[in-house]
Amino acid sequence: MRRPGRAAPGRRSGSPRGLRRGPAGERRRGPARTRRAGLLFGAFALAALVLLGALAQRVGSLTFFNHQVTERAAMTDATGLAASDPVKIAGVTVGQVTGVGVDHGHAVVTFTLNRGVRIRTSTQTGLRAQNVLGQEFLYLYPGTTGPLLAAGASLPLDQSLGNAGVGALLNALGPFLTAVNPKEANTLLQSLVAALQGNESEVGSLIDNAATVSTTVGSIDAQVGAVIGNLDQVLTALANRSTDLGTLLDNLQTVSQALAGRNSLLDSVVTNLSHVTGEFAGLAQANQGTLRTAIDALDSVTGAVQQNEQQLSSGLTTLGTGLAPYTEVSSYGQFFAIQTIYLCLAGETVCTYNDPSSPPAGALPGGVVPPLPLASPAGGAGSRSGVGSSGSPGAAAPGAAPAGTAGSVLQMVAGIPATAAPSGSGS
Repeated sequence: MRRPGRAAPGRRSGSPRGLRRGPAGERRRGPARTRRAGLLFGAFALAALVLLGALAQRVGSLTFFNHQVTERAAMTDATGLAASDPVKIAGVTVGQVTGVGVDHGHAVVTFTLNRGVRIRTSTQTGLRAQNVLGQEFLYLYPGTTGPLLAAGASLPLDQSLGNAGVGALLNALGPFLTAVNPKEANTLLQSLVAALQGNESEVGSLIDNAATVSTTVGSIDAQVGAVIGNLDQVLTALANRSTDLGTLLDNLQTVSQALAGRNSLLDSVVTNLSHVTGEFAGLAQANQGTLRTAIDALDSVTGAVQQNEQQLSSGLTTLGTGLAPYTEVSSYGQFFAIQTIYLCLAGETVCTYNDPSSPPAGALPGGVVPPLPLASPAGGAGSRSGVGSSGSPGAAAPGAAPAGTAGSVLQMVAGIPATAAPSGSGS
């Protein structure tokens, strides 16, 4: 027991309660230790808060001290999408979903975008699977046209793309799977198994051939790309002429309807055409010899024309000059009669006058004239005499064609100059 008024051993009487003397005589204060413990606790609490914030940002998609822009998007289906789900562009998180609602039968998704991320009004929206539990995230397909989307604006419903996830696939296959009869499906599978059993080599060959085909197509990818590019140009041209194609199809429909209304007439035409073809074939067969003869004769004619091409060309060249006097006579409204003055048969070297008792001047005895061509273009012994309204026999008309040509003979027969108008009617 301690007596009152006496200090405890090791403690001086009257000294402060918080002061102690250590082994080396140093004094330590109790409040300093308390402050140090407080500082350690504060540092630990701050580190815990920082780690908690980082974990919240990582797991809960929370953002701190970041300016964000709120946008909206109308979507046909927002199944599996909830608030705080990420918003991604090209696989990079650029924001998060803040709410999902309904407006006039379609979903309206409200989301925020980080500062510096701007999208255009042509941007499309869609959903993609976030995990196997059916959670989705909002995926943006940036557009390249149109102005930038203003803050608080909304993307229209027609820019919402369908979800291509497993759920959408199962929903699409639902009616098909419901309509499938299990017994019929089992029968089909058993038939396939029975058909494949024992044909492993054929199946392997089929797979090898498919691999060969794919390898070949892969080796000519440039050509395939060119074909696809050309096909794209063709389809683009057809799309630009859609109105004309529609008109063409309408006209074809009208023609087909008209032909369908005359079906019996078309049947009769086809039947008659068949009969005509048969008769023509019989006629050609019955007259095969005659046709061969005609073809041979035609071949001979063409050969003769080819051999005498120069003579024929020369005759056609001088034909206009020879017909000029007759054209001139008829152009004045007069008439003329043609009379044979000289008769020259093929192979003969002289021409016979039509009236031997009255031969023209310069003719041989009996009216025979010298052989053509004429020796003198101005008349004389080589001139031909004819009948006409003016001129004298044996005299050449001024401006007449050169002797020896068809024009000179016709002018001589007509008895008129080529450059003067006729003075009277021919006899």
